[in-house]
Amino acid sequence: ILALQAIGHVATRWLGPRLGLAASGFFSGFVSSTATVATMGARHRAQPGQPDWHACAGVMSGAATWLQALLMSVALAPSAGATLAPSALLGAAVAVGAGGLLLQRSRQRPGVETQEDVRPLRLREAAIVAAVLAGVAWGVSQAQQLFGTTGLFAGVALASLADSHAPVVSSAALFQAGRLDASTLLTSMLLAIGVNTVSRCVVAWLSGGPAYAWRVAAGLGSAAVVAALAGWLTLSTTG
Repeated sequence: ILALQAIGHVATRWLGPRLGLAASGFFSGFVSSTATVATMGARHRAQPGQPDWHACAGVMSGAATWLQALLMSVALAPSAGATLAPSALLGAAVAVGAGGLLLQRSRQRPGVETQEDVRPLRLREAAIVAAVLAGVAWGVSQAQQLFGTTGLFAGVALASLADSHAPVVSSAALFQAGRLDASTLLTSMLLAIGVNTVSRCVVAWLSGGPAYAWRVAAGLGSAAVVAALAGWLTLSTTG
């Protein structure tokens, strides 16, 4: 996480304000897409003339969510890659495409704020994410052990209201331990990111208002729908 923060800081400084904010949104999504959406919403309230530009950064953070779900899952359970990759990669690609479209639209609006200097490494945030990952992993594991698949899905959905990375990682760990099959792991990932997408849309509305929120919702929602369709095809093929 610290390495991704450093890369994002370098990209932001190197690319300049417009492209830099999109890059910053993408790399911030590896830490927390929800927090990124909220931050960009606050920026939009401060500079309401650039809804496409700020929404671009929020949507790009959603691309990072799909990629991190895949990378973390494969790191814990390499054999899960073939099952998760179609949905995760398509979800990320659609989010990047939607973010790129918003960035292109933003060029038609004059006035880009100056990119403020931020700390390249934020140890506190990285430690919080690591602690959340560990805590949710324990909770989801206990729910699956006590209540089976139903408990697993309930735990994943509840945890995903705040963050989708932790329940996905938890499910991958259970898969690696032989307590889940591949189809349940894929369903867990889609459920986690789907629920979190709804949560992020609400955050976008509260933090940035309707003009910002509908752009974020369109980008994140399109990615979730395409990923779900890819997952359905994957399950149908392997089923």
